[in-house]
Formats: sequence, structure tokens, C-alpha cells
Amino acid sequence: MIILSIVIIAIIIYEIMNMEEKATKDVVVLIGISVFTWLLGFIYISDPYRDSIAKLIMDTLGIKM
Repeated sequence: MIILSIVIIAIIIYEIMNMEEKATKDVVVLIGISVFTWLLGFIYISDPYRDSIAKLIMDTLGIKM
């Protein structure tokens, strides 16, 4: 989990440094996507044997696999 967090933070810092100035909306979107990615990684790493998010969504929509 620590490695995932370090990689995500490093990518965020790299991307923010390469953005143009006055790109606050882009920074907000980047941080939002990064937090979402970190949460999904945390969910999968904490218990890899549970149902996947894709399966849960498909079950909710009634789609059979």
C-alpha cells in the first residue's frame, strides 16, 4: 500500500510540475482521479478475494456473466 501511495504521489507531483500556470481546474481533476485510483487500489489490496467492483456493478444492473 505504501508503494502504491508513493507512486501516485510521484505521478501527481510530476504532472503538476509540467502543467501550465493557471490550470487550477486541471489540478483539481488530477487530484480527484488520483484519490479515486488510490481508493480502488486500497480496496483491492486490502482483500483481493472479494468480488470486484465490475462484478458488483454488473450484479446491480442485472447483467449475467
